[in-house]
Amino acid sequence: MKWNVLLAVIILGLTACGDRLSPEEQERMLMDERWLLQEVRGTENYQLDEHRPNHVMFPTTIPGEARAFAGCNTISMRINLSGTDLEVEQMIRGRKECEDMLLENKLFEVLDEIDGFRISNGTMELRQGRRTLATFERDTTEFFLPQRWTPGGD
Repeated sequence: MKWNVLLAVIILGLTACGDRLSPEEQERMLMDERWLLQEVRGTENYQLDEHRPNHVMFPTTIPGEARAFAGCNTISMRINLSGTDLEVEQMIRGRKECEDMLLENKLFEVLDEIDGFRISNGTMELRQGRRTLATFERDTTEFFLPQRWTPGGD
């Protein structure tokens, strides 16, 4: 009986830590991926633009910046990223008004409040402390990373 309990505790301990990634590993996994919105502040994702999925991305092609989209306008951000600590310093978005701005407004608010993220099993959570504010799934389709535009550049 004692051995069964001991074995159960060891197995539970190994499986509980099995998919834990270090903050540095999670930071590497975050970059250069397109993360598809699943839910933001209790509202499940729905598509308004059939050609452009709602997403967030952290491209290494534009260091210190991130991009997001949730149906109407592109959101551009300056970020501080260290391990799983993530702070949005500045945000700007287009001024186009669309019929349905619910998801975009919620995502914009969440991005302003986050202080970190967590990645596990292909899911990324934007977090404030221990609270999950939005969830995303890694995009497995082909996409292009945004590039920095320089006047007169090639």
